[in-house]
Amino acid sequence: MMMWMSGFTNYAPKKTFPGFFSWKSEKRGFRFSSFFKRFSFLKNGGTSMYRYIKLIVAASLLVFTSCALFPTLSPKERPSMKLVNRFNKVSLADDMSIKSLLLSAEESIEYLKKINPAKVMRFGVREVVPAELIESHRRLVAIFEEEMEPAARARRIRAQFDIFRGTGTTNGGNVLITGYFQPLLKARRQRDEVYKWPIYRRPDDLVRVSLGLFSSELKGKTITGRVTDGRLVPYYDRRAIDRGGALSGRGLETAWVKDPVDLFFLSVQGSGVVEYRDGTREFVNYHAVNGRDYRSIGKLLINEKAVSKDDMSLKAIRKWLADNPDQLERVLDHNPSYVFFRAMDDGPFGSTGAKLTPGRSAAFDPSRFPKGALAHFTSEFPGVGEVGRFVFNQDQGGAIKGAGRMDLFFGLGAEAEESAGSLKHPGELLFLVLKREVYKKIVEAR
Repeated sequence: MMMWMSGFTNYAPKKTFPGFFSWKSEKRGFRFSSFFKRFSFLKNGGTSMYRYIKLIVAASLLVFTSCALFPTLSPKERPSMKLVNRFNKVSLADDMSIKSLLLSAEESIEYLKKINPAKVMRFGVREVVPAELIESHRRLVAIFEEEMEPAARARRIRAQFDIFRGTGTTNGGNVLITGYFQPLLKARRQRDEVYKWPIYRRPDDLVRVSLGLFSSELKGKTITGRVTDGRLVPYYDRRAIDRGGALSGRGLETAWVKDPVDLFFLSVQGSGVVEYRDGTREFVNYHAVNGRDYRSIGKLLINEKAVSKDDMSLKAIRKWLADNPDQLERVLDHNPSYVFFRAMDDGPFGSTGAKLTPGRSAAFDPSRFPKGALAHFTSEFPGVGEVGRFVFNQDQGGAIKGAGRMDLFFGLGAEAEESAGSLKHPGELLFLVLKREVYKKIVEAR
């Protein structure tokens, strides 16, 4: 039957009688009104039967053409979250201090104050402006400060907030949760025979173009490259930079480290701290990226059966690379993406400009979830058990794509690396914003 319908294209509805349409195919000139006329003999003494046949044919038409009339949305077009039924008592546990919640909330509030106050952010079918998120963050902190008992606190949150569940899918939940950290690297200010791997600043010839300037259909999309002979071409990839010396001799080095694997993971994490010989430390924070697609070396090793999926972790990658030094360059170069840094006195900072709070700051896909938004997750942490916590969307990452991914920031150093590197577990992800009537009462009371 689907093959029978496939020839009917360019449908043009024409009203022929109340409640029904005559569908005409410009390809074959077929009219369903003519089809109905074949049963017109039923009108005399058989009106009910005539109407019944018309109803069956019309219903069949809707079924057969449903793919054309109601196309399936691509994952990027589908809502990233949907409102939770008010009778569904979701977990709203929290295992961290109020102080950390306040610090992270204030960072998101500062970001939200700086963006366009009329900017529309989507929570499912609901549209929200920054002021509503700001009041949501303040109200959540106030509830925590006023109510110490977890069950009573959760009841107040459910009563005052719209709660949305992420629509991502993964085995055992709606989000895959991983972790990231801030590495601490020994460094030198000048190159020597041991410390010979440079941390680069952003090159002057790196160009980032907003395609929305050329077409409204491309609004929000960008492309990164360099201009050569009057043409925009892709920027140098990892192999060209690390093996080919594409940036050497240009004075872009901000520090030198001794381990190319440490440098690689600094790029993956997006920020870090370098410690010089005299004990002074300096933050190196994300500044730009070369525009090449991020490709996971962990996934490469799984596909090559070098490391099993169950055993995959940051520690497992490091061990495999140490055991297979002849494969080091090939594996690292598998990821052409390259991050450029800037030295700062403070950090780390997320993509929103927020100073990241360990355990409270998280990275999401900004095309799926609003920046600065309040979220809650429940998951299992290795060696800890079930963890529930409120977090804020303050960062993004090349590997964090789609509605089913979240990356939690763990902080600085070896302990943070251990915790972040071992976390890869499904969980339940929620986003929260004050109910509209609660928000209105807050505004009216001022």
